[in-house]
Amino acid sequence: MENEEEIMRITAIGDEQNRYEVESDSGSRYEIRYAGTGDDAEVDLWTCSCPAGRHGRTCKHLRAFWEWLADERERIEAEEDAARERAEER
Repeated sequence: MENEEEIMRITAIGDEQNRYEVESDSGSRYEIRYAGTGDDAEVDLWTCSCPAGRHGRTCKHLRAFWEWLADERERIEAEEDAARERAEER
């Protein structure tokens, strides 16, 4: 990944869960936005406001976002599992 910026931070924009800001280590900021589902209703479509994303390509920002989103989902599932286990012990 020659000359690619490292993604430093991903944050939600507002209270919605369909818009995020991706900030790189250079300070560049792009918006990741949920665009609905594809022809296969199981596939979520996301777009990025960077030049590559505006041309419909999958960019490094989307790849970083998808990795972050998967990690967040795992973290939330683990927290929910732990809460269920604590409730069952009572």
